[in-house]
Amino acid sequence: MPIVTRATKPKEPVAGAKNVAAVKTASVEGATLHQSKAKFYPAVFDDEGRYFLKPDPTKPPMPGIQEYYRLREECLSKGTLFEDPDFPADESSIHLTPTPCNHTHYKWLRPQEIDPDAIFANETFSRFAVQQGALGDCWLLAAAANLTIFPELFHRVVPEDNDAIRGGRKGVDYAGIFHFRFWRYGQWYDVVIDDRLPTKDGRLVYIQSTRNEFWSALLEKAYAKLFGTYEALIGGSASEAMEDFTGGVTEMYTLKDAPENLYDIIEHGCNAYAMFACSLSNKRGGSKESSTPEGLITGHAYSITKAQVVDIKTPKFQGKVKLLRLRNPWGNDKEWNGAWSDQSSEWKFIDDATKRSLGLTFDNDGEFWMSFADFQKYFEKIEMCHLTPDCPIIKQSEGQFKWKTSAYEGEWVKGSTAGGCINFMDTFWRNPQYVIDIAKPEEGNDQSTVIVSLIQKNRRSKKNKGINCLTIGYMMYRVDPSEIQQKPLDATFFKSHRSAADTNFINVRENTARFNVEPGTYVIVPSTFQKNDEGEFLIRVFSETPNKMIENDSPIGISEPQYVDAEEIQKQLVPLEKLFHDVAGEDGEVDWLELKMLLDRCFEDDIAKASEGIRKAYLSGVKDKGPVKQETMLERQYLSDSGFSKDACRSMVAMLDADGSGKLGLSEFQKLLADISTWKAIFKQYDYDKNGHLNPFELRDALESAGFTLNNRIINKLMHRYCSKEGQIWFDDFITCAVKIRTMFDIFNARDKNNKKEISFGLEDWIAQTIYS
Repeated sequence: MPIVTRATKPKEPVAGAKNVAAVKTASVEGATLHQSKAKFYPAVFDDEGRYFLKPDPTKPPMPGIQEYYRLREECLSKGTLFEDPDFPADESSIHLTPTPCNHTHYKWLRPQEIDPDAIFANETFSRFAVQQGALGDCWLLAAAANLTIFPELFHRVVPEDNDAIRGGRKGVDYAGIFHFRFWRYGQWYDVVIDDRLPTKDGRLVYIQSTRNEFWSALLEKAYAKLFGTYEALIGGSASEAMEDFTGGVTEMYTLKDAPENLYDIIEHGCNAYAMFACSLSNKRGGSKESSTPEGLITGHAYSITKAQVVDIKTPKFQGKVKLLRLRNPWGNDKEWNGAWSDQSSEWKFIDDATKRSLGLTFDNDGEFWMSFADFQKYFEKIEMCHLTPDCPIIKQSEGQFKWKTSAYEGEWVKGSTAGGCINFMDTFWRNPQYVIDIAKPEEGNDQSTVIVSLIQKNRRSKKNKGINCLTIGYMMYRVDPSEIQQKPLDATFFKSHRSAADTNFINVRENTARFNVEPGTYVIVPSTFQKNDEGEFLIRVFSETPNKMIENDSPIGISEPQYVDAEEIQKQLVPLEKLFHDVAGEDGEVDWLELKMLLDRCFEDDIAKASEGIRKAYLSGVKDKGPVKQETMLERQYLSDSGFSKDACRSMVAMLDADGSGKLGLSEFQKLLADISTWKAIFKQYDYDKNGHLNPFELRDALESAGFTLNNRIINKLMHRYCSKEGQIWFDDFITCAVKIRTMFDIFNARDKNNKKEISFGLEDWIAQTIYS
């Protein structure tokens, strides 16, 4: 489990600033995500949030994406059973990295081959006995068990139109294909599988039912396919799966460190149909799952189905008692036997009206009541999943509480938006920033409840490479609307303001915290703990009152460069006119190759400096990878093609080639040279250490000086395309980058006659414009 260290202030802080203490972990349980190689069909629900809208059969299938209904019809028409090529019945679907050493020799069988009386599920789904198999995914079981409490949510994940297995009698409508739906970072997907399951000695290896139901084993297989392999499911938390089953946002509390108003939070969650997973560990050693003297079972999750305060009057006590109704999801007779249990004497002192309001029953169904005080005493952790307004159960709850939500996707990119935590004051402001307006509560409260969730995306795929989740967190600042006229807020703001709310930094998939804040405008800054750590994320805000979130980022635009020394540039152009005519020849124009000859001569010192830097960086890289000869083929190829690249020179021609001839005349060459000279001067201005390249985080400022105002999304793309492994931008790449940006602006502005910031292209025109640019 992650070990969290609370953020601490520096001994001598800059005014308003706050330093953050590093977070260490003893282990990272389920901290990464594995992204499947398969592509999945986006799932769409109707306005009621309940039914899956089937793909239009008249439209061609989406390339590389499995469509359940098409595949099922194909199998039925051919009389065959489906075999999934994207998740084959072999070792590649078991292990993150299959090797001869971990070969399992499992036999993959269909349900009818395992049990002649096999069925997909019984009628209700609500009571089942499931056993965890050889895989460490009890967290998945806990979430699935909680899901069965809400049929509307259950059938969103487990569609009702899945085929019945028919107990070994293959019916005409059975094709051996199933589908399940999961939420992934803001989008639902339909995951298709075949019904072949790994077995050993004729028994299921992983999740298995004590009866003849197979829906849970097939659900586990679909979830494994979503992540890539079964092995990717080892280690996790119930909150992770509850989120993937509902699209909700999760909170996690340890009972010993829980807030004073935890009962109020639980009660509020019950009224809003939140899902819960509560657990206690085995303090006496032995097997992971065992019964305590009090009748509780260690090592698996209970759900909470109701919270209510009751009045009681006994010979020894009179007053109010906070009660919780818990449920052992396995639905058996293992129940709490302490105070307020089914046979407890406390119920004699509760009047009939209160019993009816509680819905009190005394069946051996795994459901029981206990006091909140005992809950805090015996349980250790509670995970809570708040449902989104589009969930069917929420849509049907007229007049009930509904969260208001906002969400944004973002990315931390080295040298651009990976600014690190507030400890890195000079780069912290480079992180993505999100402005959110929190409305005033209607009930007259001075503060509004806000839950902010930060999820890092697609990390499990790197588990086999020893890469786990990044250490992430966020800070939240109260701002005056006039302060966010500047987009984004710069370092000056953060040096002079303290955060209104913040989180610990911790290396888990999701970092969620609840705050009570005054209505107003806030800026949320999500970040990694270290700067230049790269990753994608989803940030979501749940609030009691309406909220509106937008990214606080620069508007895109083009203007005149801030650095222009026309006289100096003109001096540089005069002696180059003769050189141009010598290279151009009789036609008076130069093609891309002739242009390369000219530019390499004009900027030979700058090119040589960049080439030498790149050569050293390359040689350093191969040296780190082992005994590789320096005179490698790659080095010789690079050094023989030094100077501006072929593609860069072609792009330069295209930028100024108005007639599409593929050549430039003298006036066009002079204009190009003037642009490059301006960009060169700006490059040198921002090359503070004079080493021939821009350091991380300098590209955006340099481009802005060149007249290009760009937002995070575009700067991130440029960094991915042009920066080195260390986040550096070399001279020739900076010039190429500027050429590409100018060309894109010119193409757009030529069409945007009325300055509407939007244009329309036909397919042929779009291809022609983008190919020749």
